[in-house]
Amino acid sequence: MGTKEATKFHKELLASVEKLSAIADVHGPQTLADIAYLQHAVLTNGKIESNSPGSAIEAVVSDLQSADRWLKYIRRESDMASKRYWAVSGRIPNEDGDSMLVFFVGTREEAEKAFDRAMWKGRRNAKSDRDHLQVNFGTTTFINSIVSSASPINLESVK
Repeated sequence: MGTKEATKFHKELLASVEKLSAIADVHGPQTLADIAYLQHAVLTNGKIESNSPGSAIEAVVSDLQSADRWLKYIRRESDMASKRYWAVSGRIPNEDGDSMLVFFVGTREEAEKAFDRAMWKGRRNAKSDRDHLQVNFGTTTFINSIVSSASPINLESVK
């Protein structure tokens, strides 16, 4: 991904039109803005949403030579329809203090697995510690609560 991929996207895009302003002339200014967001998504291996009012980003990208490659950087409404926001709170057994993390996944089980992965990410001796906790507690994380929402969940620190 990264710079090479973003450069390839830009070259393909320029080969498809005489000038970039033609995209705005034909498909509107929001589509041209979404092209810039898409190039950044390609550069950072991220995603953009395709539901901007007045945007024809999917139509423009679908006409490119490597359309399938670029469309994967666009999150379609149909992709989002089956996912929800999940706020999961809990901790690793034998540790003090709970954590609350938010995930955008399809099911409660996916949220629980994502929480477990996030809690253990980057820890030293994770394999042996996880094995020990699984034997002694039957789990590698204690989950205290889970909240689900179709709308984004924002966590704020309380001081």
